[in-house]
Amino acid sequence: MISYHIKPPPRQNPKLPITQKLITAYKQWQSFIHHLPKQTRYTLGEKIDLLFIDILELIITARYLPQNQKMPLLQKASLKLDLLKFFLQV
Repeated sequence: MISYHIKPPPRQNPKLPITQKLITAYKQWQSFIHHLPKQTRYTLGEKIDLLFIDILELIITARYLPQNQKMPLLQKASLKLDLLKFFLQV
C-alpha cells in the first residue's frame, strides 16, 4: 500500500477583518435601533440598516472578483461607508 503525505491547503479565514468589524458594528446597531423613536426607526434607521447590508455585500463580492475588477466595488463600498458614518452622526 502506497502512503501519500499530502498536506491539505491552509484554511483561509472566510471573513476579512473589515467584514468582521462591520458585522460587529451591525449587531451593535441592531441592539440600538430599538431605542429610536418609531418614526426615526423606519426612516433613518432603515437607511442605516440598508447601508450596512450594501457595504457588506460589496466587500464580500469584491473579495471573489479578479484583481482588475475589485476597485469599482471597493470605491462604491467606501462611498457607502462614508454615508453610513454621516447618517450615524445625525
